[in-house]
Amino acid sequence: MQAYFSRQILLNEIGHIGQDKIANANVLIIGLGGLGAHIAQLLIRAGLVKLALIDYDVVTATNLNRQLLYSKSDLGKYKVQVAKEHLGNIYEDENQIEALVQKITKYNVRDIIAPYDYIVDATDNYETRYLINDACVSENKPWISSSIQAWNAQIAFYNLLESKGNTHTYRCVFPEQPELQFHENCDTVGALGASCSIVSSIVANELLLEITNKTNLRVQFLNLDLLNLSIHKFLVKRVLPQNLETYVIEVGNLWSLNHNERELGISSAELNEYILFDLDDLAIDVTYYLEEFTPMDNEIYVFTCAGGKRSRIIAKRIKTKFPVATIFYLQG
Repeated sequence: MQAYFSRQILLNEIGHIGQDKIANANVLIIGLGGLGAHIAQLLIRAGLVKLALIDYDVVTATNLNRQLLYSKSDLGKYKVQVAKEHLGNIYEDENQIEALVQKITKYNVRDIIAPYDYIVDATDNYETRYLINDACVSENKPWISSSIQAWNAQIAFYNLLESKGNTHTYRCVFPEQPELQFHENCDTVGALGASCSIVSSIVANELLLEITNKTNLRVQFLNLDLLNLSIHKFLVKRVLPQNLETYVIEVGNLWSLNHNERELGISSAELNEYILFDLDDLAIDVTYYLEEFTPMDNEIYVFTCAGGKRSRIIAKRIKTKFPVATIFYLQG
């Protein structure tokens, strides 16, 4: 099979040893849209044998101008199933391609990423990206993320394995998840198909370099302005504690606002007694807690709701108003 790759084997940075590393790598791509679909094709054509794809969307007409793996005959079909068929035809089924029609959630993300050596984030929303980050840090998985909004694109590796501790995480660069009204993606601001191809090619290039040697983005964050054709690199350092359990999102974890606004996960088992306020309870007046509630100094207060968003907002507002109070919120 190496005859297919004779031109890249000529590269000193690849060679036969590097090509073997590519063939033996096990990669998961999350999201098969304008970025993920092209990244998948580039990796398979470069000699990656084991590739898993996860997405729960179907091919639509608006996908075709920038998602190069699909055609008009694929409309209405699941993207991962179409991708598996097309990618398998490149080298006539010599690849091991796994297609998962599934949505990433906090309940399944760890199990999904566990079998793979590298994770590629090609999603278009912050919520999934934070889930991927926290799961990769917890499971000790390196991952590369890319995004594009109109003409602006961002690419970075996170949690690369180092002997002296892993490199920076996504939360080192973006500590707080933006509020929903600030989320932008191709559906809201657009993207050019050619721009998606440029970003995808850089992602595939850097992942292949990391598999065979070392990526250029080991401690750097890459920002691209594709309208003015400018590229900026920013050095990034790990700023979060090595103790993963202090910030990894866990189902059922309580989150404290007591350490200079850094949120630290604490198991409910660690709290002996606390006062719980369920904001989904119709008997609870949320306005009261925002305007008139005064916490007692010797009490522990836990706010919870079905989605976790309202409890987080209220807990933060109360903590801002009463800095010495012991306030938690239940995540999810």
